[in-house]
Amino acid sequence: VAITVKDDSVIKNGCRDLLGDQLIPVKVTGMEYVVPKGFLNAPEYIYVTATENQTEVFISGINVPVAHLAMGESYQVEISSPSVYIRSNKKIYVLHVTGFGCEVGMAVLPPVNCTGSKQISFTRSTDEFFGMNILVRKEGIFYFKLNGSSSLIGSEKFSPVPGTNGTWYTTQISLNTFDVPVNQASLISNDQFSFQAGI
Repeated sequence: VAITVKDDSVIKNGCRDLLGDQLIPVKVTGMEYVVPKGFLNAPEYIYVTATENQTEVFISGINVPVAHLAMGESYQVEISSPSVYIRSNKKIYVLHVTGFGCEVGMAVLPPVNCTGSKQISFTRSTDEFFGMNILVRKEGIFYFKLNGSSSLIGSEKFSPVPGTNGTWYTTQISLNTFDVPVNQASLISNDQFSFQAGI
């Protein structure tokens, strides 16, 4: 059974878009998430949804809960920094409303305990703007390659995620058509550590 959540005709700065993603089973949700800000020229939001009663939600390492939720209740967080760390005492869903320019999209995010991947292949379909967010443990920032080059995703591009005591790092980069050609397969790899990437 596949369940899709969506909202049609969401307007941001004059653009109108369909938001949506397929839900994941509760058993693969988690209690710890990192949400990197996207490239939207408008406020971005995180929606936390509880899977159990008496769920407490914590933001950016502060030990005072920002929300107490019953099963099925949600809490909205506006993203005001490059990345946000979310923790809870019970399993939660985390939805991220993001995008680029005025084009809005939405994604169900994996928890940080998701193993991620050591390589991700993708194809750039147009010569329009192309941006990427990457999440990795601090030790992994030194081992990235994009299409064989170690300079495109260098360790100096990463910043620590507030509230994680330097455990997690993120970067946000945009790439031209020389570095990531249109209609050709590209590959991000890290031969030492698993990572998560949003394109």
